Amino acid sequence: MVEALEHLPPATGATEPTILPANSLRQVIRIGDNNKRASVEGQEVIVGNNVKVTRVEADTIKAGWQNKFGIAVARMVFTARGLLTADFIAAPIVNLLDGDFAVNTMVAKDLKSGKEGQIETLHLLPGGSADIGPKSTIKKLLIGPSVNSIHIGDNSTINQVWAVPGTEISSGANTNILQEVRIANALFATGLQEALRGAAQNGQSISAPK
Repeated sequence: MVEALEHLPPATGATEPTILPANSLRQVIRIGDNNKRASVEGQEVIVGNNVKVTRVEADTIKAGWQNKFGIAVARMVFTARGLLTADFIAAPIVNLLDGDFAVNTMVAKDLKSGKEGQIETLHLLPGGSADIGPKSTIKKLLIGPSVNSIHIGDNSTINQVWAVPGTEISSGANTNILQEVRIANALFATGLQEALRGAAQNGQSISAPK
């Protein structure tokens, strides 16, 4: 099994976390409409509509309409059209501009999402940014150090924000952030470790680099 890598900062939070497949894969994989797959690995994975995949790992993942992923890990970019559901997504760049998605746990450095997205837990990596579309719901947003910008769209609700000191969040009209907690860098790293450990327990091997 190809391992996904995670590099977590020490207690000082000086090193940026990254989450990557262990090796750059070479094959381009295309999955047509109405497929069910247990595991897919490739340099670029292009997924059609109404597809269910338990585990997908690639440099780049491009998903169509109404897909369901268990665990998706991308080296570079994860993009998807509307009606996506997933248990776990990790990628440096996540583009969900068509909106209308539901993800249990997401780890991203740069996130752009459209309207009516639902995320249970979002880990925004250090040095990144997030542009969250209108009518979005995030139950828990954890923000790493040195994040460049965060904007929450109109009519959105964030139940909890856990952020390192100095984090600034801009928000649109009728947006509710119900709780904001300032945390140490080390606590952000611990939360990220727990998310990766949870993914590993669900069948995805995630380990620290040697």
